[in-house]
Amino acid sequence: MGNTITKKSKSSQNTHVDSLATPKRLFDIHHMKTVMYADVVDDVKEKGYVAISHVWGDQNIYTAEELEIKGGVTWEIPLSNQDKISRTKNFMSQYKMKYCWFDVLCMPQGEHNQWQVNLEIPFMGDYYAGASIVAVLAAVEPVVSEDFGRWYYMMNDVANKERDFTTEEREWIYSHDKVDLLDVAKDKWFTRLWTLQEAVMAKNLIFACNNGENLNLLDIAAKIGWMTRLGVPQIRMFAGSGRLIADIDIARHNRTIKHVDLMQVMRESSMRDCFKPQDKFYGTLGVLGYKNFPVSYDINLDDLGKAIVKYAYSKGDISWLAVGENIGSGFIQPMDKPFSYIGWGWREEIPGICGIRLEDDMLQINAWPFAQVVHENIMRSSKARTAGDMYGIFKSWNLDIKDIITIITGFATMSDDEFEVVEAFLERDIGNHEAIQAVIAKFGPTVTDKYIGTFGGNISKTQVGIGGKITIIKAITQENRNIPLIVYGDAGIGDQIMLIRTIDAGNRMLGIVVDEYSKRKGVCLYEKIEMTKEEISLFIPQKFLL
Repeated sequence: MGNTITKKSKSSQNTHVDSLATPKRLFDIHHMKTVMYADVVDDVKEKGYVAISHVWGDQNIYTAEELEIKGGVTWEIPLSNQDKISRTKNFMSQYKMKYCWFDVLCMPQGEHNQWQVNLEIPFMGDYYAGASIVAVLAAVEPVVSEDFGRWYYMMNDVANKERDFTTEEREWIYSHDKVDLLDVAKDKWFTRLWTLQEAVMAKNLIFACNNGENLNLLDIAAKIGWMTRLGVPQIRMFAGSGRLIADIDIARHNRTIKHVDLMQVMRESSMRDCFKPQDKFYGTLGVLGYKNFPVSYDINLDDLGKAIVKYAYSKGDISWLAVGENIGSGFIQPMDKPFSYIGWGWREEIPGICGIRLEDDMLQINAWPFAQVVHENIMRSSKARTAGDMYGIFKSWNLDIKDIITIITGFATMSDDEFEVVEAFLERDIGNHEAIQAVIAKFGPTVTDKYIGTFGGNISKTQVGIGGKITIIKAITQENRNIPLIVYGDAGIGDQIMLIRTIDAGNRMLGIVVDEYSKRKGVCLYEKIEMTKEEISLFIPQKFLL
């Protein structure tokens, strides 16, 4: 574990970004007092600051005097363990840092001060993004295998040289498939809601252990990412790291793709734990850049969900349209619990073309009644139904095989050879084992595996989310063409599929399933249609209860 101790590099200096909101207060560790940021701004710009990330846990209340804090803190301080102060001091000393942002020391605590905290909540993401280092105060010591160091240096070499694994390295990795090289599963930091934002926004994320040795979490996550890129997705070797990997994926979108949508962040936050249910929303504000969203803990979750959707739309985010299921009476689905959604990076085909209006309790959107459901079969994704299950049912409905495979693979662009392999793969799943043997004989096992791997990636892009209801349907278009569709949510015979002029990052349109009373029941993907003027005229305003 000593091999993973991180040293403060010169690059961590001068990391203040003027476009970020700055903390109102910082804690001066040298003088053990809280100072106003405005009074030390030049010093902070030169030296940077550390942001402390920790799990609040069951708190005891301390006075500033009991914690040997000499000034600036006029409120009682809630801490699950008073050694968080000494550990912070030790970390700051190790990294030669003077200032830190520590929520319990830099935001006035107590119910009578909650209004001040509420004002700062939308900017907390900036506080972590602006920090030179985000220090995670580990609550439980990680368990580090003796082989962790070997893996770490091997991955250093692989990443630095951008090379593949050798045969011996792959054999070694697979021999450790059920060995936890690093186990952080017992630390609640990886499961808490607010730490999602802190991990995503951090540019330098250090897991500070009680014994003074530290783990660079971003570095470890990047190395696990290299394994996945090289076809060795061995997250099982790192118990408890799954949430961190999800965090880093959101951060990657935020920093490189420059796009993180509401649903991408809310789906991850819905699986985290928090004390106040409203924090399922408020804990994501910094990631999304929602700095003007008002914070109140007196609002119920339904109203809060609608409010944040309206705010998201004002920022150009329409990802909430693609949430599946059919829960409640309105169009907007609950986002404080795990949910399924399809696609990502949703945008209007032409700005304003959808005519979206959110007024009071109504949503208006231009939609085209494109097709009607004539057959349906409800599945539960939690039962791990395979693509072969879908294929078998679609095939029994006498639908075009190419249409079926196009739908199941999420409208992937495939060569004729790839199509042939995928068809054989699906045929095998419904009992036609000779089909896959025939394509292996034709293409060889290596090419066949490659094509099936491509197919697997495409199906995962279609089936986003687990545990939700999936309905596969046969629909008939206005041109009397029978088509297969995968609906997230409910769909019944007679329901309408309404297309709206939105496209996702995969250049796919979004369909809304509605019943005879225009109640939204689910969503589906469809290939982008190059429309004639006549077809464009078919998009008319549709109203839904928000």
